[in-house]
Amino acid sequence: MNQLKSIAITACAALGILATGLRAAEPTAEETQAMQGTWTIESFTLNGNKIDPEQLRNWRRIVAGSHVTWTANGQTLVETDIQFDPSHKPPTLDSTIATGDAKGKVLLAIYELQDDVLRVCLAEPDKPRPTEFSSTPGSGQSTFTARRVKE
Repeated sequence: MNQLKSIAITACAALGILATGLRAAEPTAEETQAMQGTWTIESFTLNGNKIDPEQLRNWRRIVAGSHVTWTANGQTLVETDIQFDPSHKPPTLDSTIATGDAKGKVLLAIYELQDDVLRVCLAEPDKPRPTEFSSTPGSGQSTFTARRVKE
């Protein structure tokens, strides 16, 4: 479960970082709505190491407003608060960890949202925002792909 928490903390931080001095453009109501809901995690690469898809099978990313809860097998792994700015190319996502030992740490990320598929590349806390969707060993970057659960 510790490895799951580490993965979730990294993912959440990347999905919920606070702006670092520059005020992000406010997303439209439509853009905000597009981020909401429950998402399954289809793939996750942590600092260049691909996580076994079977391990991700019961993971969920639940977005309500600007709050994100990551769960595995129904148990909360980590919670974050997010800000995102779709006006950047690529769009940016900042996640602030809201719970646990890493509370207050910020993860900077970029994302791509097409229909019901969200792709994110995030940096470890205190690392610069990624500029491309990649995760190689030692890069300090992780990537994941999530699919919205149809309600």
